[in-house]
Amino acid sequence: MVSRIRWLVAVAGFAGFASAAPVPVPDPAKYEPPTATVHTLPGKTLLADVKAVAKLLGGDELTKDIDETWAGFFGKTAAPARPVAGYLYLRENAEQSCGVLVIPTTTEKDALVVLEKMDLRVKAEPGKAGRYKLQPPDDGFPVPLFAQFADGGKLLYISINAKPDVLDKDKLIPVAKLVDPKATQHVTVTAYPDRVPNAL
Repeated sequence: MVSRIRWLVAVAGFAGFASAAPVPVPDPAKYEPPTATVHTLPGKTLLADVKAVAKLLGGDELTKDIDETWAGFFGKTAAPARPVAGYLYLRENAEQSCGVLVIPTTTEKDALVVLEKMDLRVKAEPGKAGRYKLQPPDDGFPVPLFAQFADGGKLLYISINAKPDVLDKDKLIPVAKLVDPKATQHVTVTAYPDRVPNAL
Protein backbone atom coordinates (compact mmCIF):
# COMPACT_ATOMS: atom_id res chain seq x y z
CA MET A 1 0.00 0.00 0.00
CA VAL A 2 2.87 2.37 0.79
CA SER A 3 4.36 1.93 -2.68
CA ARG A 4 0.92 2.55 -4.19
CA ILE A 5 0.56 5.80 -2.25
CA ARG A 6 4.02 6.93 -3.37
CA TRP A 7 3.08 6.15 -6.95
CA LEU A 8 -0.06 8.27 -6.61
CA VAL A 9 1.95 11.14 -5.17
CA ALA A 10 4.33 10.97 -8.12
CA VAL A 11 1.52 10.84 -10.68
CA ALA A 12 -0.41 13.72 -9.15
CA GLY A 13 2.71 15.78 -8.58
CA PHE A 14 4.17 15.48 -12.05
CA ALA A 15 1.06 15.22 -14.19
CA GLY A 16 0.95 19.01 -14.32
CA PHE A 17 4.71 19.45 -14.78
CA ALA A 18 5.53 22.60 -16.75
CA SER A 19 7.73 25.65 -16.72
CA ALA A 20 6.04 28.85 -15.65
CA ALA A 21 7.13 32.45 -16.03
CA PRO A 22 10.69 33.11 -14.79
CA VAL A 23 10.94 33.44 -11.04
CA PRO A 24 12.67 36.56 -9.64
CA VAL A 25 16.26 35.59 -8.91
CA PRO A 26 18.43 36.52 -5.94
CA ASP A 27 20.63 39.58 -5.96
CA PRO A 28 24.00 38.17 -7.10
CA ALA A 29 25.72 40.56 -4.71
CA LYS A 30 24.23 38.57 -1.83
CA TYR A 31 23.50 35.08 -3.17
CA GLU A 32 24.95 32.90 -5.86
CA PRO A 33 22.27 32.75 -8.59
CA PRO A 34 21.18 29.13 -9.08
CA THR A 35 21.24 27.27 -12.37
CA ALA A 36 17.65 26.16 -11.82
CA THR A 37 14.86 26.53 -9.29
CA VAL A 38 11.89 24.30 -8.49
CA HIS A 39 8.78 24.64 -6.37
CA THR A 40 5.45 22.95 -5.83
CA LEU A 41 2.03 24.36 -5.25
CA PRO A 42 1.22 24.91 -1.57
CA GLY A 43 1.19 21.56 0.21
CA LYS A 44 -2.48 21.82 1.06
CA THR A 45 -3.44 22.15 -2.61
CA LEU A 46 -1.05 19.40 -3.67
CA LEU A 47 -2.34 16.99 -1.04
CA ALA A 48 -5.95 17.69 -2.02
CA ASP A 49 -5.16 16.86 -5.66
CA VAL A 50 -3.33 13.68 -4.68
CA LYS A 51 -6.34 12.58 -2.64
CA ALA A 52 -8.70 13.39 -5.50
CA VAL A 53 -6.72 11.11 -7.81
CA ALA A 54 -6.52 8.48 -5.08
CA LYS A 55 -10.27 8.50 -4.63
CA LEU A 56 -10.79 7.92 -8.35
CA LEU A 57 -8.36 4.99 -8.35
CA GLY A 58 -8.90 3.44 -4.94
CA GLY A 59 -11.98 4.97 -3.35
CA ASP A 60 -12.35 6.25 0.20
CA GLU A 61 -10.12 3.51 1.62
CA LEU A 62 -7.09 4.79 -0.27
CA THR A 63 -7.72 8.43 0.66
CA LYS A 64 -7.99 7.34 4.30
CA ASP A 65 -4.64 5.56 3.98
CA ILE A 66 -3.08 8.76 2.63
CA ASP A 67 -4.47 10.80 5.52
CA GLU A 68 -3.18 8.30 8.06
CA THR A 69 0.23 8.11 6.41
CA TRP A 70 0.52 11.91 6.29
CA ALA A 71 -0.56 12.36 9.91
CA GLY A 72 1.44 9.40 11.21
CA PHE A 73 4.65 10.35 9.47
CA PHE A 74 4.59 14.13 9.37
CA GLY A 75 2.27 14.83 12.29
CA LYS A 76 2.08 18.55 12.86
CA THR A 77 5.49 19.14 11.33
CA ALA A 78 4.39 19.64 7.73
CA ALA A 79 3.15 23.14 6.96
CA PRO A 80 0.68 22.45 4.12
CA ALA A 81 -0.13 26.11 3.52
CA ARG A 82 3.35 26.64 2.05
CA PRO A 83 5.13 25.06 -0.93
CA VAL A 84 8.25 22.96 -1.05
CA ALA A 85 11.04 24.60 -3.07
CA GLY A 86 14.63 24.05 -4.06
CA TYR A 87 17.52 25.18 -6.20
CA LEU A 88 20.39 23.63 -8.14
CA TYR A 89 23.95 24.66 -8.91
CA LEU A 90 25.64 23.01 -11.88
CA ARG A 91 29.46 23.06 -11.78
CA GLU A 92 32.05 22.60 -14.51
CA ASN A 93 33.01 19.40 -12.74
CA ALA A 94 29.59 17.77 -12.86
CA GLU A 95 30.35 15.64 -9.80
CA GLN A 96 30.57 18.84 -7.74
CA SER A 97 27.08 19.97 -8.73
CA CYS A 98 24.81 20.39 -5.73
CA GLY A 99 21.30 21.29 -4.70
CA VAL A 100 19.32 22.63 -1.79
CA LEU A 101 15.80 21.53 -0.81
CA VAL A 102 13.63 23.96 1.18
CA ILE A 103 10.88 22.39 3.29
CA PRO A 104 8.31 24.26 5.40
CA THR A 105 8.05 23.08 9.01
CA THR A 106 6.35 24.18 12.19
CA THR A 107 9.21 23.86 14.68
CA GLU A 108 12.80 22.66 14.63
CA LYS A 109 12.05 20.07 17.32
CA ASP A 110 9.18 18.50 15.39
CA ALA A 111 11.16 18.46 12.14
CA LEU A 112 14.05 16.66 13.82
CA VAL A 113 11.62 13.95 14.91
CA VAL A 114 10.53 13.48 11.30
CA LEU A 115 14.14 13.27 10.08
CA GLU A 116 14.78 10.54 12.62
CA LYS A 117 11.65 8.69 11.45
CA MET A 118 13.30 8.68 8.03
CA ASP A 119 16.16 6.70 9.63
CA LEU A 120 18.51 9.65 9.29
CA ARG A 121 21.12 10.03 12.00
CA VAL A 122 21.12 13.69 13.01
CA LYS A 123 24.22 15.27 14.51
CA ALA A 124 24.41 18.94 15.53
CA GLU A 125 27.27 20.91 13.99
CA PRO A 126 29.34 22.66 16.70
CA GLY A 127 29.16 26.45 16.65
CA LYS A 128 26.38 26.55 14.05
CA ALA A 129 22.92 27.20 15.47
CA GLY A 130 20.28 25.12 13.73
CA ARG A 131 22.88 23.26 11.62
CA TYR A 132 22.96 19.45 11.47
CA LYS A 133 24.78 16.77 9.58
CA LEU A 134 22.47 14.06 8.25
CA GLN A 135 23.65 10.49 7.84
CA PRO A 136 21.40 8.02 5.98
CA PRO A 137 21.16 4.47 7.32
CA ASP A 138 23.45 3.31 4.51
CA ASP A 139 26.94 4.35 5.63
CA GLY A 140 28.05 4.15 2.02
CA PHE A 141 25.70 6.96 0.92
CA PRO A 142 27.81 8.75 -1.70
CA VAL A 143 27.07 12.43 -1.05
CA PRO A 144 27.05 14.62 2.09
CA LEU A 145 23.78 15.91 3.51
CA PHE A 146 23.46 18.89 5.82
CA ALA A 147 20.41 20.64 7.27
CA GLN A 148 19.92 24.22 8.36
CA PHE A 149 16.85 25.65 10.07
CA ALA A 150 15.85 29.22 9.26
CA ASP A 151 12.99 31.62 9.87
CA GLY A 152 12.72 30.66 13.53
CA GLY A 153 12.61 26.94 12.73
CA LYS A 154 9.80 27.33 10.18
CA LEU A 155 12.01 26.46 7.22
CA LEU A 156 14.39 23.56 6.76
CA TYR A 157 17.12 23.85 4.12
CA ILE A 158 18.75 20.54 3.21
CA SER A 159 21.89 20.62 1.08
CA ILE A 160 22.78 17.69 -1.16
CA ASN A 161 26.38 17.06 -2.24
CA ALA A 162 27.48 20.48 -1.02
CA LYS A 163 29.89 21.86 1.54
CA PRO A 164 27.99 22.95 4.64
CA ASP A 165 28.83 26.63 4.08
CA VAL A 166 26.24 26.72 1.28
CA LEU A 167 23.78 26.82 4.21
CA ASP A 168 25.34 29.85 5.88
CA LYS A 169 22.76 32.51 6.64
CA ASP A 170 23.97 34.97 4.01
CA LYS A 171 23.91 32.28 1.31
CA LEU A 172 20.40 30.91 1.84
CA ILE A 173 18.01 31.91 -0.93
CA PRO A 174 14.67 33.13 0.48
CA VAL A 175 11.62 31.13 -0.56
CA ALA A 176 10.07 34.29 -2.01
CA LYS A 177 12.91 34.31 -4.54
CA LEU A 178 12.18 30.73 -5.56
CA VAL A 179 8.41 30.63 -5.84
CA ASP A 180 6.37 32.07 -8.67
CA PRO A 181 3.06 33.12 -7.04
CA LYS A 182 1.32 32.96 -10.42
CA ALA A 183 2.21 29.31 -11.03
CA THR A 184 -0.73 26.95 -11.45
CA GLN A 185 1.10 23.69 -12.15
CA HIS A 186 1.82 21.14 -9.45
CA VAL A 187 5.55 21.44 -9.99
CA THR A 188 7.29 24.42 -11.60
CA VAL A 189 10.88 24.29 -12.78
CA THR A 190 12.71 27.35 -14.06
CA ALA A 191 16.11 26.88 -15.69
CA TYR A 192 18.66 29.57 -16.53
CA PRO A 193 20.76 28.27 -19.45
CA ASP A 194 23.13 31.26 -19.31
CA ARG A 195 24.29 29.99 -15.89
CA VAL A 196 25.26 26.54 -17.14
CA PRO A 197 29.07 26.23 -17.16
CA ASN A 198 30.53 26.24 -20.66
CA ALA A 199 32.22 22.92 -20.03
CA LEU A 200 28.79 21.32 -19.77
